Amino acid sequence: MKSWSAPDYSPEYARASYLAYYCYEQQVNKLNEQLYFMSQTAISEVMGGCREGLALHSMGQLLYDYGNINRAHRYLSAAIDM
Repeated sequence: MKSWSAPDYSPEYARASYLAYYCYEQQVNKLNEQLYFMSQTAISEVMGGCREGLALHSMGQLLYDYGNINRAHRYLSAAIDM
């Protein structure tokens, strides 16, 4: 059995992180978990060379929805620059 290690930023890891985010999105008061798993998805996409920027855009939208406008702007700008 494989022990836990740092994520390898593979497309599979990005998909698994997104699915975890989606599960927490369906629950009330789970902002920290949503932000964590969406950030893992965004990191995986960037480190894995994905040029679509969808996770960065989603992260920016999530931050905007929760009132963190400055940080949301940075994520959305990074998504556009990809």
